[in-house]
Amino acid sequence: MQLKKSIFNIEVEKDDEGNVLLFNTLNTSLGLLDKETNENLYEKLNEIENYDLLNQSSLESLQSMLNNGFVIPIDIYEQGIVTINQQRDKYSNDMLTLTIAPTLACNMNCIYCYEEKNNAHLSNNVVESIINYVNNNIGGKKVLNIIWFGGEPLLELKSIIKLSETFIKICEQHEVVYKAMIITNGLLLSRDIAMILKDSCKIERVQITLDGPADIHNSRRKTFNPNINGFEVIENNINNTFDLLNIVIRINADKDNINYLKDFVRYLLGRNKNNWEDKVSVYCYPVFSETKACSNVKGACLSNFEFGDFYAQMLKSLFDTKEFENALAFYPMSKNISCYALNINSLVIGPNGELYKCDQVVGLSDHVIGNISTGININKEFVDWMTLELPSECTECKYVPLCQGGCAHKRMMNGNRPNCEHTIKIVPEVLKAVKNKYYEFEKETINIR
Repeated sequence: MQLKKSIFNIEVEKDDEGNVLLFNTLNTSLGLLDKETNENLYEKLNEIENYDLLNQSSLESLQSMLNNGFVIPIDIYEQGIVTINQQRDKYSNDMLTLTIAPTLACNMNCIYCYEEKNNAHLSNNVVESIINYVNNNIGGKKVLNIIWFGGEPLLELKSIIKLSETFIKICEQHEVVYKAMIITNGLLLSRDIAMILKDSCKIERVQITLDGPADIHNSRRKTFNPNINGFEVIENNINNTFDLLNIVIRINADKDNINYLKDFVRYLLGRNKNNWEDKVSVYCYPVFSETKACSNVKGACLSNFEFGDFYAQMLKSLFDTKEFENALAFYPMSKNISCYALNINSLVIGPNGELYKCDQVVGLSDHVIGNISTGININKEFVDWMTLELPSECTECKYVPLCQGGCAHKRMMNGNRPNCEHTIKIVPEVLKAVKNKYYEFEKETINIR
C-alpha cells in the first residue's frame, strides 16, 4: 500500500531542534515529529518504494502517522470525504433542532442589536402547534435540541416552562435524548429562575453577554430603566447561579471596546478561579452589521481576520503568563457543515409561529419559510438554504474542515463567497499551548483528541 501526506496537514511550528508540530484539520490529530522522522520519513514519503525495508522505529512512526491521518493511502480522495460528510450532515435525521424565540421584546436596548423589536409573544395556539410539530417529527430522531432565543426569552418564562415540560415527556416516550440551552442577557436570571430552568426545563447551558467593565458594558447594552446598573445585576446573577447551570459568558467585540478586552478577560478569569469555582467559561465574538436595525455600528465592526489576529495575540499572552491554562477549551474541532441552520431538521420559530432557517433573520418577513402550524413552504429562501454549497475557493483550503466556508447566512447575502472564520487565526497559538502543557517530547507521532 503506497502512502501520501494528507492535504489537511498544517505545520504549526518548527522548533530550533527541528521538531515539527503537525495538525490535521480533518480528524483534528495533533502530532510531534522529531527532526529525524520529519526529514527522513515524512518529507521523503514519496521516495520510499518499499516500506518493509524501514527499521522498526520508522515503521512504528509511520503506523502512528497512518493511524492519526497525517499519512493516508494514496488512492484516498480527501476532498470527496469533505463533500460526503457535508451531504450526510445536511440531510441527517438524527437530531431535531428548534431555536424558539418566544418573544422579540427585550428589557435591554443594545446598540448593535440586529432585530426589529416588537411585543409579539407565543399565543396558546402557537404553543400547541409547536408541540404538535415535535410530536409529528420526533420519530426516528436520537436527539431533540432546543435553543431558547429572543428578544429576551425569560420575559416569557411560562411558555418556556410549558413547552419544556412537554418536550421532556415526548422525549421520554420516544426514548430520545433531550438537550436545551438558553441565550439571555442575564438581567432576569435570579437563583429561583435558574432552579426552574435546571429542574423543570432541563436547561443545561446558559449564554450571557458582558461587553466589558461596567461603564463600557452599560454604554453598549443599555437597560430601559436608567436606574438599573445592568452589569452589576448580571454579575450578581452569575454569582448566584454558577453552581446550578453551565454559564458561558460571551463578549461581543468591535473597535469601540476591543482595547478593554484583555483586561476584562483577565478580570473574568480571576472571578472564575476565585469566585465561580472554574465553572464559568468565556469567549469573544466579533460584532457584525447585517440588518437595518444595526446599520449604525457598521463603521465600528472588525473584519473576521482583524478580530482573529487580536484574539490570537490575547490568547497567546494569557497562555504565556499562565493566567489561562485550559487551552483544550479552544481546541479546534472539525465540522461537516458550517452551522446547524443547514440541516434539514433545523428550524427557527418566531413568536407568531413563523419559521426561518437562521436566528439572524428572525422578524424579517423576506426570510420566512413557513409557519409552525402549516409547515415548511418550499419557497426560494428554503431552497437557497438547502442547496447552498461550499464556495469553490474553499475546496483547496487546508482549513475547510474547521470552517466550512464560514457563516452560511453571510454567504447567502454575499453571493456565496467565503466568510473565513476568525477562529482560524487562533488555531496555531492554541495548538502550541496544548503542546507546551500536555506533551512530553517523544520520537514518534503523538495524538491528542
